Amino acid sequence: MFLISKSNKLNSHQKFISFLFVLMPVFLLTGPFLSDLALSIIALYYFFNIKNVKFSIKNKFTILFFLFYFAVLINSFNFDYYLISLKSSFFYFRFFLFILVMVYMIKLEEKIIDDFLKIILLSFIIVFLFGFYQYIEVRLEYFDRVSQINTPDKLMTIKNTTQQRISGIFGNELIMGSYLMRMFPLFLISYFFTSKVNNLSKKNYLFLFIIIVLFAISIVITSDRAPIVLFCFQIFFLFLFIKKFRKFFLILGTIIFLSLSSIILTDPISKERIVNVTASNFKGDYSDNKFTVISEAYEGHFNAANIIFKKFPFLGSGIKGFRNQCYDLNKENYDEKIWCTTHPHNIFFQIISETGIFGLFVYLILFYYVLNQIYQKIKGQIKFEEENILISNIICLISFIIILWPLTTSGSIFNNYNTIFFCLPIVLYLVSNNKIKSKD
Repeated sequence: MFLISKSNKLNSHQKFISFLFVLMPVFLLTGPFLSDLALSIIALYYFFNIKNVKFSIKNKFTILFFLFYFAVLINSFNFDYYLISLKSSFFYFRFFLFILVMVYMIKLEEKIIDDFLKIILLSFIIVFLFGFYQYIEVRLEYFDRVSQINTPDKLMTIKNTTQQRISGIFGNELIMGSYLMRMFPLFLISYFFTSKVNNLSKKNYLFLFIIIVLFAISIVITSDRAPIVLFCFQIFFLFLFIKKFRKFFLILGTIIFLSLSSIILTDPISKERIVNVTASNFKGDYSDNKFTVISEAYEGHFNAANIIFKKFPFLGSGIKGFRNQCYDLNKENYDEKIWCTTHPHNIFFQIISETGIFGLFVYLILFYYVLNQIYQKIKGQIKFEEENILISNIICLISFIIILWPLTTSGSIFNNYNTIFFCLPIVLYLVSNNKIKSKD
């Protein structure tokens, strides 16, 4: 079924491990269990192949990772909910091992990325079809209800009681937009890695154009605002940083902007959530004419995170500390409105509230590294012979910017499901980076 099965470079165990990696996009469709199980099995492979899967303990990022890891572990014991914290943090090193093993595997057999690309496309088609079907179903039901109303004042009631966010195959989990937004750069990374840029035919350009437009449409019909914004950022960064395809992404970005604007403005349900609700947040319609950041609830999360940071400034409140500390804050009197949940829904506020200044320091180092690498790669873009590898590498860095982006809502960075999404572009980045260095 897969190209890797025909490879003589991998033994049967390695083929199985590579098979699990290739199927990761499908596992992520099913939820956290299968994807985390596959990742853990891949990580365990390291202990049976320590002699082959090597890493340098002197590497600055290895040192930084384990400093962060042990600081988080030790800090967990400062709180009475340390068992909850350790449950998430103790085995966090498995993500590090997963990355090591898959970089090693792909070095042995690069066809793994070809198969990974095919599974991404298969997963995307599944998500698109389920999502588009639900979108049409909800809209038909909406217009059927609107056609039966007798007075205009009932229209807003219908809008408010209509399902505004599309989840498709994910059911009650409203993560379709987030899944597609994170899968999009993985598609581009794999596509360019396996393509010869200088030999792209008109069919290749047309294929790339159609898939990207379908990604855009699939994300916008979810009415999930953060993925829409981050997807647009990705298109902008692709235009900004990839010189060879600047004209292509300019034309593509213009068409996407016009198309998505038309969908949003002509679809009353999408317009209500994406335009009207956002405008109401800025005008303060839901908060006594006071400007709110994204929404009153999110502002409450951010306020709580800020207070927790002030209480535990150096190492924070520990992994899963936000949820525990926030409910304790409700017993005290604060001028700021506090809304409690499992995490602050923002990467910056989660870092400062759960890992403190130390975690913020690590975060800033990573952000600086990504920006510096983009600058260095753009300078050398013309010099490197295999442009497809360089472009793939730059798209990895763009995906890191999106992952680290602090000015929008996000899932929990210590959630296993989300962390897998962080690890996949890291694997592809290290593989492409190693190829670039070997050519220098």
